[in-house]
Amino acid sequence: MDEKRTESTVRIGLPRELKWFLGVSLGMWLMSIAYIAAKFLLYPAHHRGLPLGLLHQPPLPDISAMVGRLGLRQEEAFYWHGFVWSYPAPCIFLYKFLASFGPSGPNQWKYAILVYLLIVFAGLLLLMWKMAAALTRRGLVTLECWVLLIAAAALSSPIIFALHQGNLEAVIWIGLAASVWAYSRGMSWTSALLIGFLGSFKIYPLLLLGLFLRPRKYLQIAAALVVFAAMTLSGLAYIGPTVPIAFHRVSIAVAGFSGAAFTTGPVDPDFFPMDHSLLSLIRILTGAHPEFMPLLHRYYIPVAGALMTAFFFVFLWKKPWLNQLLVIVVAFVLLPPRSFEYTLESLYIPWGCLAMMAVSAKARGVRIPGLRAAMICLAIVCSPTMFASYHGNLAFGQFKAIFLLALIALAARYPFENDSMLREHIADTSTGGLKTTALPA
Repeated sequence: MDEKRTESTVRIGLPRELKWFLGVSLGMWLMSIAYIAAKFLLYPAHHRGLPLGLLHQPPLPDISAMVGRLGLRQEEAFYWHGFVWSYPAPCIFLYKFLASFGPSGPNQWKYAILVYLLIVFAGLLLLMWKMAAALTRRGLVTLECWVLLIAAAALSSPIIFALHQGNLEAVIWIGLAASVWAYSRGMSWTSALLIGFLGSFKIYPLLLLGLFLRPRKYLQIAAALVVFAAMTLSGLAYIGPTVPIAFHRVSIAVAGFSGAAFTTGPVDPDFFPMDHSLLSLIRILTGAHPEFMPLLHRYYIPVAGALMTAFFFVFLWKKPWLNQLLVIVVAFVLLPPRSFEYTLESLYIPWGCLAMMAVSAKARGVRIPGLRAAMICLAIVCSPTMFASYHGNLAFGQFKAIFLLALIALAARYPFENDSMLREHIADTSTGGLKTTALPA
């Protein structure tokens, strides 16, 4: 987005769409708190059905557990120490970096946690500062701007859960936000290289390369894949003992993590209710027919990938890049066989773009169709929905999957032009671009 073209001297209050976002987020929190309170007051402990096992973990378990195996690289025990290593190999570099600021020993994980928290909070503050500058430049009153950003972060169940777990998603999504910012400013090489780098840690960021297809940035796509491959090979060589052996063991572990989603037996009572993947929604809707799961194990990933690719080219190819971004990020969190609360942090990237559009639209006296509905869906997905259940079982993740599908439908139906183009379309809507509705006087 060209921020220089979107400066506004008009001071405006919070747009209605963003008020809906905050209101729905607060409503989800209140309903969830009321539900949990009722469970504790009305039911004995063994009948509450709440995922309380997560509260009995050590602090930031994803960090503390991983740091403990750093000294085992090049050994077979590295892959099975504590629990199975089921991450892409380059993640070892992130854990090594976090642990490098403290002395080796039994307390090394404490230093790693401190560094992790400093990076995450510094990154969040930087994003909020950049977002505040962008919103005020578009006309939003400074106080209301900061109220929006602080409230959005404080009411975010994905951010809170990622910090509770010490998950790397809390770091990676901040990097992805930087890559999308670079893309929006025309720095396609910087964006592509960042995507390739971050994709080596979690794979799914590579989907953002879909943004480079329509503008025919094929060299940038190739460069991103080269960076991804180089990081992956480096990570495999580092954890060892050889690249082929490491690749084999990591592949088995990652396949095992994903394959657990297709089991016909009992599911994890703590994590399954928060699984917002499409597969988990299919699972609870076909619960009476567990024989479907082995069939899905064979066909789910190729069929889901093929359908999403076809959807992209049929419904999104001629849509603005913000529509493509929204669907790609939703695909991050919806299509994997298992996808938990912390992955939803990435949705704040398109949320930020839509928030800037909402402010620009209000400053120019227009309303953008579909924007309020998108904000409501994002509010539900990024807030706790502990009250949601299906056939007596908690299903708050599967409840969110429905609204993730709704976001895809909205992106296919309504064009969300980046706000630097908004003024041109208001001046001459005969171009067939963004359709807007004048706000009431």
